[in-house]
Amino acid sequence: MILQLLPRFLAPCCVIGSLISSFAPDSDAQVVFDNGGSNTLSAANGDPLQAAIVRNSTGGLATTLNVVAGASIGTTGGGTVSGGVEVSNNPVSVKLEGDSVLNYSGGARATGDLFAADNSVATLSVLAFDDAVLKNNSRLNLVPGGRIDDDIVFLDNSHLEMTGGRLDDEVEIRNSATANFSGGVINDDLVVVNNAVVNISSLQIDDDIEAAGDSVTNVSGGTFGGVVAAERSVVNITGGTFSQPINPVQGGTVNLRGGTLAAADGEEITAALNAKVLLDGVTAGALDIGVRNAASLKIDNFNAGPLTISSFLGSVEITGGVSPFLDLFAEANSVANIRGGDFAGGDLEAATGSRIRLLGTSFLVNGANIGFGVVPFVAGRITGVLADGNDINFAFRRQFTPVGQAAVIELVNVPEPRAELVAFVLVGGLLVMFRRQ
Repeated sequence: MILQLLPRFLAPCCVIGSLISSFAPDSDAQVVFDNGGSNTLSAANGDPLQAAIVRNSTGGLATTLNVVAGASIGTTGGGTVSGGVEVSNNPVSVKLEGDSVLNYSGGARATGDLFAADNSVATLSVLAFDDAVLKNNSRLNLVPGGRIDDDIVFLDNSHLEMTGGRLDDEVEIRNSATANFSGGVINDDLVVVNNAVVNISSLQIDDDIEAAGDSVTNVSGGTFGGVVAAERSVVNITGGTFSQPINPVQGGTVNLRGGTLAAADGEEITAALNAKVLLDGVTAGALDIGVRNAASLKIDNFNAGPLTISSFLGSVEITGGVSPFLDLFAEANSVANIRGGDFAGGDLEAATGSRIRLLGTSFLVNGANIGFGVVPFVAGRITGVLADGNDINFAFRRQFTPVGQAAVIELVNVPEPRAELVAFVLVGGLLVMFRRQ
């Protein structure tokens, strides 16, 4: 795997001082392109170029290296090292710096890595390198046909623009780097950390999105494995299909305002350790959600099969959604509020000091009107109307011993919207009549 930092490397062996369209170096030459012009490597170059440095120290036009059909680039000797630690799997084939440009559209794959920095730009439309590291405002354009065979890392305000192509291994967007994905494939994880920002409108990721460190990831389309969000990272999902679980942890947030969740072996969503999950438009089959250790779940809208929620020292808020059955289990001082939702049936269980609150009106417990407040029974059935106007018919049970761990089922009077609207109209009409008199 590529780590985070790369040093300056590759001492120049020769300098090309004039505008050229091709160059034929010795077989073991390392070549510095620093002429503010356009340079092309092709079959006409003869022996392979060992390695290339492309820079722009003249302050004029950008130095450009075009790698086309027939070209071949080797590597420098030895791996890339920073602070005595190897940070790249392979030696380097091309180094870009100082507003330089690389267009890699043909030829054999370079036998080493790409390193880009200092506002340089690389565009790849073929299989070009093993690994790549970009930093200091550099940019990679990966277009259809473009490919990196191993890991790639973006650091320090660098940018990835991917409209197609393939990245065969892990992709890391770090340290305020950015990325836009509108096509292509990642065959491993996408890692987004340390204030990085990623926008995905179309992408195939064979493994997971892994977010951490105050990063923001916006997903509107594509196919993915799962999501892990940690350390104050935020993942906003408005579209796409996810085949593996969604797991916010350690203060991470996942906002599901769209998209489709496939069935998983276990919970489709698990939030833990101060993480937050919002459901407001997601579609799923049977949906199983776990809320653990000070995590919170808010459900405003969804469309799913049976909904199962298990909360351990967590917080659950349900204001809407459609499901044929709600199965809610709250334990270890969890708190769950149910204000709305279209549920044909349900089962509520409160244990070990937890509290489940139903907010609405017209509640009956075991067929009797017992008013509002704590339900004195340990089991039975509750019918009524939730605050959003939907009817409920839930079985319930609660732990009542020992006294210090007794759980609570509570009924809270919140008029349904229709009643509030009627009351508002009546009061408004009375006020108008009073003023006229």
